[in-house]
Amino acid sequence: MTRDQVLATVIRLVKSEVSPAHAAREVRVEDRLREDLQLDSLQMVTLSISLEDEFGLFFDPLDMDLVEIFATIGSLVDFLYQYMERNV
Repeated sequence: MTRDQVLATVIRLVKSEVSPAHAAREVRVEDRLREDLQLDSLQMVTLSISLEDEFGLFFDPLDMDLVEIFATIGSLVDFLYQYMERNV
């Protein structure tokens, strides 16, 4: 999977979680999930489950800095792309 494909998948899944007002606008790599896209804690959990299902991974809060991973669209894409590269 290319980085652009990971980005497209992340944007699709994020847009399924955000409010209609945020889903209608362009989601950018620098967008912060909580501050810019207004994802609440339940939406973040739902997004993480969707990402786990889509990419076949488990976000382990004991082994991963989830705050850093889920900070922006870009940080999430970077993490997932690196994960895919290591686990192909």
